[in-house]
Amino acid sequence: MNFLFFGELMIRLTPEGDGDRLVVANTLRVTLGGSEANSAVALMSLGRHKTTFISALPGTPLGTKCLRALKSIGVNVINLNSQSDRMGLYWLDMGTGPRASKVYYDRANSAFDRIVLESIDHEHLSCDWFHSSGITPGISERTCSALFRCIELLPPHVPFSLDLNFRSKLWQWANKKKRQTVYDSLARRAVLLAGNENDFQACFGIEANGSAAEELYSSIADTVFSRYPAVRFLSVSLRESYSATRNIWSGILFVRNGTSSDLFLGPRIEIDSIIDRLGTGDSFTAGILHGLASFGDDFQQTVNFAVMLSALKHTVYGDFCCFTEGEVFETMQTGGKGFIQR
Repeated sequence: MNFLFFGELMIRLTPEGDGDRLVVANTLRVTLGGSEANSAVALMSLGRHKTTFISALPGTPLGTKCLRALKSIGVNVINLNSQSDRMGLYWLDMGTGPRASKVYYDRANSAFDRIVLESIDHEHLSCDWFHSSGITPGISERTCSALFRCIELLPPHVPFSLDLNFRSKLWQWANKKKRQTVYDSLARRAVLLAGNENDFQACFGIEANGSAAEELYSSIADTVFSRYPAVRFLSVSLRESYSATRNIWSGILFVRNGTSSDLFLGPRIEIDSIIDRLGTGDSFTAGILHGLASFGDDFQQTVNFAVMLSALKHTVYGDFCCFTEGEVFETMQTGGKGFIQR
């Protein structure tokens, strides 16, 4: 299958030294990041499907760096016209132990923010599956319009998936009512919605009932499937945080089944030495997309695979997740015990 991802790719700047904070750092490590690009890279690296990333990157050395990085992994890039030569940035103060990570955005008036809407046309939307996230419409009214233009040009038979990804530091251009209207319109076209409890509450105003994760998210799934007839799948990443570097990780996949839904719960994986949490949810979504396209109706296999892929993402630095399908299956077979392979 050919998957198309639409969103912004940014430069990520992180203090070079372990434990350094931005306020005292003298050197910064430069990597790339952005929800849709993260998912595109993770899916491409698995080795079964083609991925294309559609965005607006500036014709500058930083823009060229981004293009080369994606192409070196095998991701095809469609670079649209923009009224800006500025590269979007985000700064990461990496957490450890009891200290939480903090993200600071610097993306106003970036090339993606100033994308030329008319440069998006039908030929760019030639794909078997289209994916974006709730980050894209949150950046600005223009990027929101760009996403809706893509959906309008998308052939009706092509599935659309949305990773809700609510970011409280975005959405400066819209109030709560407008924001929920945007998410509501997107969900009515979506086949797959991905998110967590906060996402569903902030994006749709859905109040969950229940204490245990399965009960709580079953309540959310019932409301989503009732409200949005096009949605066939709902995926949820589950994180129990004991510190910035020790988490329990899992996930759930709900599949519409007539007037109800079936629940598939992934394994619980303890990760006690997290290298980098950024991009883990994006790799979980990539794993779900991979499973739906590759494993037929074996939905348990799909969620198991997505959980393990995203668990592996916790072990590498940067937003990008570059593991093959074989590496994920090998880790699933050993239960993530980290045995040396000779």
